[in-house]
Amino acid sequence: MTHALLVITVTMLSAACSKSPKAYQTHFSALGTEVDISFWSVDEKKADQATQDIREIMDGVEKRWHAWRPSELTQINAHIAHGEKAMVDAKALGYLKKAAALSIASGDRFNPGIGQLIRLWGFAGDEPPHGPPPTQEKIKELLQHNISMTDLQFDSDGISSRNAALQLDLGGWAKTIALDGAIERLRALEINNAIVNVGGDLRVLGAKGDQPWKLGIRNPRGAGVIASVTGQGDESVFTSGDYERYFDWEGVRYQHIIDPKTGRPASGVASVTVIHHDTALAEAASKAILIAGVQGWRQVSTQLGVTQVMLITPDLHVYLTPEMAHRVNFVQTPPAKDIVP
Repeated sequence: MTHALLVITVTMLSAACSKSPKAYQTHFSALGTEVDISFWSVDEKKADQATQDIREIMDGVEKRWHAWRPSELTQINAHIAHGEKAMVDAKALGYLKKAAALSIASGDRFNPGIGQLIRLWGFAGDEPPHGPPPTQEKIKELLQHNISMTDLQFDSDGISSRNAALQLDLGGWAKTIALDGAIERLRALEINNAIVNVGGDLRVLGAKGDQPWKLGIRNPRGAGVIASVTGQGDESVFTSGDYERYFDWEGVRYQHIIDPKTGRPASGVASVTVIHHDTALAEAASKAILIAGVQGWRQVSTQLGVTQVMLITPDLHVYLTPEMAHRVNFVQTPPAKDIVP
């Protein structure tokens, strides 16, 4: 899991300052990163209950979907490697079917089946690798398997694969499961104004009183935020970037988002932010668009049906869709900015 890619900017009021606190904020560690939750117009007791419930949901997601520690996912991968069917429940089948559908829609740029490539580069661990990068021969050997999520076969009670080289690594996808579960729990508790932020990827719910939630998008090459957006009801904001998990080797940065077509870390883009009401789509699109790069990002965003996108290059050239341009307020003026219809 990556650390914070997106910063929340919000004025919080302490319960000690008022008998009827307007805001409540808490944080804890889960899914290998920091989780921050902000509530509005919720009493401390209910907020504490919600926090505990969300922590349990996220711990459950981690135990079930962790890619390298013992989990249900590692068991699924073991069955696939041996050419066997893995038994999974209906909810898990739904998640995996959606991941496969989005992978196909992205032209396999978003491909959760490349776990072996991620491991080859050393990113299947709690700490980022230090190099050197793998040899081209080893990369080529894995690419020859032509791994695709279309290799998965779904039955009513499980999955199998036509390709034993396919190994699932859901990465940020697990965040979407956790975020959707958290929001579902908040709604059940009749909490309608909150932000749940998992390592910089988040869902916004409602507003902050008579003001919208204000969100800051991190500068991928410097301190602080480069821009801010305001939340609009129930939506998800996902950022993928090259600046959290990476290693430098002989003057080259190798980051954790691997291009399934080349078998190498994507390059040429520092970060991509996507806003959408569908959490899973926002996550998948942010990765696929980053991999598509400056030349292909607009085609892929259109292909996936996401209209609110901001792409930032390593030299801070900013590209925006018109819909995103209407929402973004720049805190730091970028050297160049293009709105791409």
